[in-house]
Amino acid sequence: MLIAETVMTPSTFVEWLTGTGLLVWSHRSLRVLHSDLTVALAWEPSDADPILAVGVAPERSRFALVGPRQVQVRSADGRVRWAVEHGRVLSTGWPRPSCHLAGDDLLWLFVPDAAGDQLVVLDASSGGAEVDRRPLQTVEGSATFILDANRQHVGLHIAVGPETCLSYRWTTADRRLLGGCSPGRP
Repeated sequence: MLIAETVMTPSTFVEWLTGTGLLVWSHRSLRVLHSDLTVALAWEPSDADPILAVGVAPERSRFALVGPRQVQVRSADGRVRWAVEHGRVLSTGWPRPSCHLAGDDLLWLFVPDAAGDQLVVLDASSGGAEVDRRPLQTVEGSATFILDANRQHVGLHIAVGPETCLSYRWTTADRRLLGGCSPGRP
């Protein structure tokens, strides 16, 4: 029995957002879909910078975009709330950055780098001020953020090759990162 269907263009990424729906995005557009696949949020950029990573606030009031040189937070209608440089020059290929826009006004960024990957946390409510930054034990990895059930911790799972993965479990206290590596699971 078919419940719902939708058409996706080639080169589309699909991610499940707990409590929010499906995030469907490409380098040129993003959509958030309800569980019945109806559109909750849709946006297409008018500028030339490709989208490298997307994060959506749980209540869908804003979203974050990581581009080749900067990260932006935009309101649901697409207006830029703020933009800051993330400190690297990234391409549309490997490695890919990742981001998570948390309900506590924090924007979590995984920034891959040949000198060592970084975890960066920005204050999403104050124009992107850096809360904390930590070097990771990986180089040019690919990461996925995982929110725990009670939304108190953010997991970060990093693949660095066909057989190597690292998982981290982080929280913030007094606007500083606490936590670290927990091999095997976030």
